[in-house]
Amino acid sequence: NMKIYSRNYRWLATVLLAALIILLPVWRYAAAGEVQVQIEDDAVNHAHPAGQPFTLQIRVDHDGPGTVRYHWQDFRGQPLTEAEPLKSGELTAITAPAGRSGYLGLVLESTLPELVLPNRTPGEVREYGFALLPVAVKPQRVNPRSPFGMVHARMQDPYLTGWVKTMTWETTSPKWWAYEMEKRRSRGLLELPIMEGEGWKTDDSQPISSAQLDQLRSRITQYFAAHPATLYWELGIEENLGRRFRMAQYWPNLAAKVRAVREAADEINPDIKLIYQIAERRMKDIRTFLQQPVSRQFDILSLHPYAWPDFPPPEEWLDDFIADVTSMMQAEGLNMPIWFTEVGAPQQGNYPGGFFGYPKKGARVEGKSPYGAVIYMIKLHVMAYGDGVEKIFWYNYRDRRPGRDYAENHFGLLDYWGFPKPVYPAYMNLQGLLDARRANPPRQVAGNVRVYEFRGQDESVTVAWSYPAADREVPVAELLPGSVPEDIVRVVDPMGMPAPYTASFIRITGEPVFIVTRKDPAAASGQ
Repeated sequence: NMKIYSRNYRWLATVLLAALIILLPVWRYAAAGEVQVQIEDDAVNHAHPAGQPFTLQIRVDHDGPGTVRYHWQDFRGQPLTEAEPLKSGELTAITAPAGRSGYLGLVLESTLPELVLPNRTPGEVREYGFALLPVAVKPQRVNPRSPFGMVHARMQDPYLTGWVKTMTWETTSPKWWAYEMEKRRSRGLLELPIMEGEGWKTDDSQPISSAQLDQLRSRITQYFAAHPATLYWELGIEENLGRRFRMAQYWPNLAAKVRAVREAADEINPDIKLIYQIAERRMKDIRTFLQQPVSRQFDILSLHPYAWPDFPPPEEWLDDFIADVTSMMQAEGLNMPIWFTEVGAPQQGNYPGGFFGYPKKGARVEGKSPYGAVIYMIKLHVMAYGDGVEKIFWYNYRDRRPGRDYAENHFGLLDYWGFPKPVYPAYMNLQGLLDARRANPPRQVAGNVRVYEFRGQDESVTVAWSYPAADREVPVAELLPGSVPEDIVRVVDPMGMPAPYTASFIRITGEPVFIVTRKDPAAASGQ
C-alpha cells in the first residue's frame, strides 16, 4: 500500500508542478492586473498650439511590483526626453518639450511585465498622441474647389476644412436636411451625401417597378428642394462589390434610377452633379461601368483605390492606376473628373508579431506603422493631385473599435480613445500647405527625385522626395527652376518642423519635404 501511495503522491506532485508552470504567468498577470491610466487634457483632440509647451495631468494606478515610466518621442519614434518614473496613485503634472510642431507621443512603459498597460500585452509600451498645430482659423466661407475631404469627420474639429462625408439621405428627413447642411457650412465644411438604402436599393434580378421610380423621384426631389445648394450626390455605395454587376437587370435598373434622379435635379437645380463610385482597384469593374450607356448620365467618376492587402508605396501603383483609368475613359469617349471619395490605409493595431487583418477569414493585412501611415498619406495625396485627381476623401477620421486584430478598426487619424496618431497633424499640415493651391504636372530631377509644384497667389509649395529612397543634396536650381535662394520662405518636414537646407542645396530623402516659396518658380521660369 505504501508503494501505491508513493506512486500516487509522485503523480499528484507532477500534475501540480505542471499546472503551476502553466498558470504562473496567468497568475502573475491576474495578481498585478492592468495598470489604470488617467490623462487630464481638455484640448480638443488633444491638439495644442505649435511651438509652445503644454502641461497635462496624468495618474497611474497599480498594485503590482515595478514602476511605470514615461518619455516623449517624435513621429519617427525617436525619443526626445529621458524616461521618468510615475508614482502610483498620484496625479502628476507633465510638461511637454518646447519648440515642437506636429506630433508628440507620450510613451508609457513598465519596468516589469507584471504591470500591463491598458489595451497592451505584458512588456509592451503604450503611446498616447498629442498634436501641435497652428491656431485654427476657420475660413469665412466654404470652398467648393478644396481638394480635401474627410469621411466620418467630427464637425467640431477646428482644423478641418473642405469636404466631409457624414450623411446619407437616410440619416435624417428632408425637413432637417437644410439645417444639417447649413450647420456644416457655418463651420467651413461642405457635405458630400450618399443616396443609398431604402428607396434606392433594388432587386436587380427583375426590372424596377414604375411605382418605385415614382417614389424615388418624389423623395429625392424633397431633399434637393430642402437644400438646392448641395450640388454633389453619390448614388449608391460600392455597388461593384458582390454580384451586382452580374445580375440581369442591374444596368437597366441603374439607368432608370439615374434618369429619375436627374429629372428631379433638373426641376430644382440643373447644376446638381451625380457621382458613381467603384470600390478598390478593380480595373475590370471600372471598364465594365465605362462601357455601359448609363455612365454618360454621371458627371463624376469616384474611385476607392484601397491597395489591399499589403498597401505598397503609392509610387508602385498610383500613377499607372490613374493613367489606366484615364485611358479607359478616353477609349469610351468620356472625359469625367476623377475623385477619390474613399481611400486610406490601416495602421497596425496589433502587438508585434500578432495577427492583423480579418480573423474570421484568416486573411492577413500588411498595415502601416504610425510613421509609415504619415508617408503613405502624404504621397498618395500629392501624387493623386499631381495626376489630376480633383478631390480625395480620406478614410477615416477616427478608429472604429479598440480590437487590435481587425484591420477595419484602424484607419483613423485619431485612435479609438480620441488621441491623435502622427497621421493626424501630418494631414492638417498637408491641408494647410496645399488647400488653396493648384497642382502642376509632376517632374523628376536628379535621377530619382520626384517634384510636385502647387501654385498659389502669394506663395507656392514644392513637395519633393526620392524614390527609391536615397539621402542626397539636390541643387536648389533643379528643384526650383528660375528661383533664387531669397525666394525660399521655409523648408519643413511632414510635421511642419524645419528641414535642413542651404542657399545652394536642399536635403532630399524618402520622406517628403515641403519647400514654401514667395513666388511661383514655374511661372518665373516660363514653364
